Amino acid sequence: MRSSLVVLPRLATAPAIAGWSRYLGAAGLLGALVVPAVAFAANKRDKERTEDEEAEEAARTPAAEEFREAGDDEEETADPKRLDEADTEDDSDPEQKDDDDFTDDDSGDDLQFNDDSEQDTVQARGPGEDTAQIYRDYEKKIREMNPDEEQIKWEEYLNRYPKSMFRDRIQAHMEELSNAEYSERIRTNETSGIDAKDREIQFMNGWHLMGVDPRSKVSAGFEIGIPNWFGLQADFEYQLLRQFSAHAGVKHGLGGWEVGAGGKYAILKSARTNTILTVAVDVGLHTLPANLYPTVSPTIAFGQRFNVLGGLDVAAQVSMVPEFHTPLQARYGGGVTAELRANETVYAFVETAVNMSPVADRLFAFDTVSFGLRFVPTQKVKEDGSGKAVVGLGANLPYYHNYWQLYQGAVNADVNYYL
Repeated sequence: MRSSLVVLPRLATAPAIAGWSRYLGAAGLLGALVVPAVAFAANKRDKERTEDEEAEEAARTPAAEEFREAGDDEEETADPKRLDEADTEDDSDPEQKDDDDFTDDDSGDDLQFNDDSEQDTVQARGPGEDTAQIYRDYEKKIREMNPDEEQIKWEEYLNRYPKSMFRDRIQAHMEELSNAEYSERIRTNETSGIDAKDREIQFMNGWHLMGVDPRSKVSAGFEIGIPNWFGLQADFEYQLLRQFSAHAGVKHGLGGWEVGAGGKYAILKSARTNTILTVAVDVGLHTLPANLYPTVSPTIAFGQRFNVLGGLDVAAQVSMVPEFHTPLQARYGGGVTAELRANETVYAFVETAVNMSPVADRLFAFDTVSFGLRFVPTQKVKEDGSGKAVVGLGANLPYYHNYWQLYQGAVNADVNYYL
């Protein structure tokens, strides 16, 4: 009996155990899925709570006690005391406020806001110093001078006022004047320069009248007039010194065929002012009215160049020609010549020549006017003007004649070559 009771429960329990095993396995699988999910949710909540706390901590304003080190027993700073009185409202007129008064009570410290150029009140502080007024007056006085003269005047000014406050400006201006002076030289292939005291003016030569500038040159020309006039001239001039030259030549003029020689001396020959004052004496042999008689011809001439285009040369001269024959008499001559240099190649000229000879109660006279052009065909010209050729073409017209009736009109051609 005991044996059957024992067997039956075991037989009945085996299926039950198998059923429970299936339930337990499903419960374990469910637990394996739920537990990680719960843990993940818990971790996520913890993480979100930590981030919120950190954001709250960052936004919190720290208390002053947190910055106090251990043992620091400084007393807390008391809060500022509020003013008992309230701000009062300013009812004063804004146009009458004292803050708007910018005047200085100390009248002795008034500032002078004058223009820098108004330095009339500046006084020289010691010997050798100038003032703005002195400088301006002097500048105005010498402004119209040519570069050479103005440069000399500024040198004198600096010698008088060596501590001039305008010294740098004056020296710069003097350098400009020096450049302007030497820029007037003829540009050539040569690089060497000539000092102003030795520089040639290269003044014009006369048409029928004497050239006032002593220069080395060869001249030749002819003249054909109506009805039957023929003139010829040839001359050689040599410059012994810058201001002195000698010449010899032949020509056909009022005295018939004339052979002469003489010298010219420039009393004044300034390349700085372009001025020439010359005296000359010629001796010669003339063929009219007698067969052959000697003459002596003193002449004085003056020339000036003006700054017009390439240069306007104007010269005037007066001469006397005593004729040593019977009866003894003299001829007088002179005239004015002007030449305008339009450029380096073309010149225009005009000249009037006066000739007269009083004989007893009569006056022999023959006055002409000439005009034409001159050309410079040469290109290689040295700095002193040597190597320059000038070819001229013109016409002569008598505007007054009495007894002397050499021609009613003539054409001329000449050439001057400077050595």
